[in-house]
Amino acid sequence: MSNVIALPESNYNNDSELKSIVTVPYSFLDASHPRLTIEQRKRILKEKYENKIIDDGLETGILGLNQNGEILVYSNQSLPVFKGFVFEALNVRLINDNLSTIGRECFSWCTERKRIQDDYFSKIKAFGRGFLSTKNNLPQLYNVTHKFDVQFYYMNSERNEPEVE
Repeated sequence: MSNVIALPESNYNNDSELKSIVTVPYSFLDASHPRLTIEQRKRILKEKYENKIIDDGLETGILGLNQNGEILVYSNQSLPVFKGFVFEALNVRLINDNLSTIGRECFSWCTERKRIQDDYFSKIKAFGRGFLSTKNNLPQLYNVTHKFDVQFYYMNSERNEPEVE
């Protein structure tokens, strides 16, 4: 016997009690579904990505939190510049979170290498030159005016210091 109950859409739409019981978080929904309104799409995207954008803004140092956890903007940069910084943080996060796929492709493209040994590549990490985490954890690589915003590094075991790839 199946646990799935077929429910006509009209029954769901006309039953407020049922609607209050059968709910899913907006973030579970596909924002590109054609039956959704613009407002529903915006809500889905906000629930899916708002915290990640805040995290990326905190990483760049443009956003901060006060003692009450409220978001503060520490920059008078224009919105396009802010978006660029957050996009850099997004790239670093996506590369490092998906190192064996996206990360490998990005590294290969950036370094113009076709073959990369797995044991060597496992030591590689992406970083942002102007990120707070770089300033705190890799101060020798921190440089807000460097022409390359996102780069790769590995730890040189002989000198125990990071080297840019």
